[in-house]
Amino acid sequence: MATATVVERSGPGISAALDKHTPQERPHFEAELRNALARASDDLDVARIDEVLRRWHSRATIVANPLTNEEQAMLRRARAGQPNGLRARDEHGGWTPAARSSIRSRMQGPCLPPLLQA
Repeated sequence: MATATVVERSGPGISAALDKHTPQERPHFEAELRNALARASDDLDVARIDEVLRRWHSRATIVANPLTNEEQAMLRRARAGQPNGLRARDEHGGWTPAARSSIRSRMQGPCLPPLLQA
């Protein structure tokens, strides 16, 4: 199993990860962060800074840790309704192989993770 790349949840940490893995996104992040910082300097509300960092940290972590070939194959199977290799939580919180009906019912709702959306 490969070691995950950790991205520091800070402006410089996110900028560095974006610059390394998806440099075309770095200017968008920096512009958005600068805008949030400028607005916070006026109204002292730092919530929007935290929101920008949270959202872009997630993005930077995803691009710094791409799916393996095995994970990509599992994703393709899940999109096709074949849950081979997928697991779900049972009623006691333990992991169990996912049933096709369980996967399909979860894929119908609005809470479908973006990676599983076609």
